[in-house]
Amino acid sequence: MGENKMMKKIDDIVKNKNEAEKLLKTVREILKRNETGDIEPLMKKIILCRLMIEDDETDDLKKLAILSIKQQDRENGKLSDSVILSKIEKYDCHQTNLVAQKKTLLIMFIEKELELCFEDEDAVGINTIHDLCQIIWKYQEKQV
Repeated sequence: MGENKMMKKIDDIVKNKNEAEKLLKTVREILKRNETGDIEPLMKKIILCRLMIEDDETDDLKKLAILSIKQQDRENGKLSDSVILSKIEKYDCHQTNLVAQKKTLLIMFIEKELELCFEDEDAVGINTIHDLCQIIWKYQEKQV
């Protein structure tokens, strides 16, 4: 990857991270005011932004992580679907794959920005954006 292309990629990552943080600040304000508003559309925007993917109709975090990995790999090396799939299915020494790692890091980012700390049992059960929003409300209510 050329230096200019690498710098643009870094700029895009920083821009998306900053946008996600800004949107999470809005979510945090909604939670603190204990509004009953639906945070799900905002959370979807945050996740799409953080994963650097276009809008998709699914709210399944695993599927969104896979889309993100596929898009990244295609941009970086023009890899075929079969090569990307083999990377996705490969497990590391902790018996986790790239999709699980990406999903975990995404949830940890959201926890940090919202100043929440999910129990492992709850975090493992987060499979969709809807699940994530339910857990966020649950932990926000514990803080009040």
